[in-house]
Amino acid sequence: MDGHRVEVRRDDVHTCRLLVDGEPLAYFSIHDPLRADAAAVVAQLQRLGIDVHMLSGDRRDSALLAARELAIAPERVHAPATPAGKVERVASLGCGTMMVGDGLNDAAALSSAAVGVALASATHVAVDAAEVIIRSDRLGALTELIVLARATLRTIRQNLFFAFFYNALAIPAAAFGLLGTHGPLIAAACMGLSDLTVLGNALRLRRAVSQDQGTDALASSSPHIKGK
Repeated sequence: MDGHRVEVRRDDVHTCRLLVDGEPLAYFSIHDPLRADAAAVVAQLQRLGIDVHMLSGDRRDSALLAARELAIAPERVHAPATPAGKVERVASLGCGTMMVGDGLNDAAALSSAAVGVALASATHVAVDAAEVIIRSDRLGALTELIVLARATLRTIRQNLFFAFFYNALAIPAAAFGLLGTHGPLIAAACMGLSDLTVLGNALRLRRAVSQDQGTDALASSSPHIKGK
């Protein structure tokens, strides 16, 4: 440029450095801006008892800067992390780890995690590797996904209890004649009551989710779970 050799090179401390004829002229430290709702979502996850870690391919100083804004402890920041390093870190965190990512370098970790979550705007490779796709770019849908999953599991356990409770009491009692001549009818009624209880409990789950999140918000950002 105008007879001078201009170079932009990687730097050990800063993001890059600008050299003119081999002499450093300027240093640049570049950081990606966080999503507007990122800090609030991390705080919500922590309140839910989720141990939040950050896996980043960026330099550690850049990752630590972002982690400080997100209130993530430095020891839970893993950077710089290669795609293979992310897979190893996910494996080290245990079998119940959920990985959230949207980049090409996240695909392998998304595939290896117990649950891989990607936003709809993620790269095609990340979307293909994930089991759950958030159909909007709203990160808050992630906490809604966890709350819904926990509530669903709780409802399943309750329904199993109700089903076995009625049948375990009524059928043996009728078989041994403890309910008199109407024992079979009473046992059949208990089985029907068990079905109604299970159905009502499942409908209560939907009503609770709608009241908590709002039906329109849930419909617009609800996750899509792919079958594998």
